[in-house]
Amino acid sequence: MEGNRMHVVMGLIINKEGLILVAQRAEHQPQAGTWELPGGKVESGETALAGLQRELTEELGIQVIQATPWIKIPYHYTTHDVLYDVWLIEQLSGKIRGLEGQGLKWVNRNEFLSLLGFPDNEADKVGDMLNGILKNRTLCDDDANFHLND
Repeated sequence: MEGNRMHVVMGLIINKEGLILVAQRAEHQPQAGTWELPGGKVESGETALAGLQRELTEELGIQVIQATPWIKIPYHYTTHDVLYDVWLIEQLSGKIRGLEGQGLKWVNRNEFLSLLGFPDNEADKVGDMLNGILKNRTLCDDDANFHLND
């Protein structure tokens, strides 16, 4: 929590086919059944990167080796404010699997924007930013390493 704003880190993982990994919230969680990027709350005294690394190890069984801040989206709920802090996962190790009972699936850009329910103004912004990633990089190889296009 930063003041009375919750800080949530999320990992954007894109496979070599250009598909994005999303996780379904488990039945015991608030907003059960909704789809989101994997991640979770940053703990007190923890950096955003450390929180992201911890959360993705706990949820997916992977180790984040390299990640870059990608987009921050502030959101106001009736009871609290949240800062969604999304990082592009550029290198990871381990095999992705759902360790907390959550569903996982790979989705295309349009399904990603639809599933996550971005407001129209944010969906356009996020969609444009995704286009930039997909255009300017080749995608993850089997070892989840990104490579710049020449």
